[in-house]
Amino acid sequence: MASPSASRGAFRFPLCERAHRWLALAALCLQAAASGCSLDVARVRSGEPLKLDRFEELEEGKTTKIEALEKLGAPDRVSWETDQERLFWDRLDTYYASIRFQLPLSLYGYRHNLYQYFRGQDQYNTMELLFDEEGVLEQKSLRLPAAYREERPESSWRWHIAPRFEHSFLLMGSGDFDDYRKIFRNGYAAGLDVGVQPVAPLIFSLGGAYQSYAGRPGTRSFLDEDENIVPRRVSPDDLDLYTLEAKIRLQVPLRLFADAESFRDFWTILLDEAPETHDGWAVFVEAGVGATYNENVPVAIDGARRGNLFDSSIQLSSSGTTGIEYSARRISARLGIIFRAQDGFDEGSSPLEADAESFQSWGAFASVALKF
Repeated sequence: MASPSASRGAFRFPLCERAHRWLALAALCLQAAASGCSLDVARVRSGEPLKLDRFEELEEGKTTKIEALEKLGAPDRVSWETDQERLFWDRLDTYYASIRFQLPLSLYGYRHNLYQYFRGQDQYNTMELLFDEEGVLEQKSLRLPAAYREERPESSWRWHIAPRFEHSFLLMGSGDFDDYRKIFRNGYAAGLDVGVQPVAPLIFSLGGAYQSYAGRPGTRSFLDEDENIVPRRVSPDDLDLYTLEAKIRLQVPLRLFADAESFRDFWTILLDEAPETHDGWAVFVEAGVGATYNENVPVAIDGARRGNLFDSSIQLSSSGTTGIEYSARRISARLGIIFRAQDGFDEGSSPLEADAESFQSWGAFASVALKF
């Protein structure tokens, strides 16, 4: 009779053997399935690269056909019309991608396709020249889809000068003895941004703004010497702020959602185009950080000056905007919503408790930018 250990060993070995067989079979199935799937991505170009720099040198009404041929070489196509001749230089750019699922086993080299998906796109890049009967260039045209250009014009940085006007509709935060919206009225701001646009979607700018919020008189309760509650008229002066901030803005053209048919088109329109071609309707978001200086805010109680509610100081500040813009080549108009926030003001010498918290405001703004 076999010992218990020998019986357990004899029982365990067949299980291990069967497990290895199943693992081997699973590996073979995975390998067979993988061998039946293929993914092909290719780009095919036909024709010589277009000589765009030399094409730009051709002048209508001046360049002759011989001069054009010397610069561009032999054309790919020629057509004749009455007293006119058209020359074409073509290049075909084709992208395609396909995925195939096939039977893992082949029969004499043939493997049947279970499923196949194919997507391709052809883009024709063409330079066309029209010559009159005397062989002088009459008209030139270029068909060159932006997403498939061989040579893109160098992007020139765009400079922006943008005056703007704001009007606040909501004040937030506490001035300690009362909320800001009860101490000041909704105000206005006027400012100027100077920015640079190195690429289409981004603008870096430095902006300054003057903000003014009129004081809101009101009745406040005080304790007199006998600790009786006495109502008194409190009249704070205007709050004047001067802000300087560095900003970054991201803009997205609305045509992106209509013209982008693929992920590649999305990034081509958003990033690859030069700033001067990124015009039309767009949405944008902007963030800024900097510093704000506030002047002294005097306060009067029952008509008598009683020191400053807030002393002058410089505090960290930030802003965020979002809106819509219509941009032409040299000018753009913007409308949107702006949020401003800054650290609390320094407490002044008045008898009012004014350990202020962060001053925040929501407003609407309009701006017109000049671009060059």
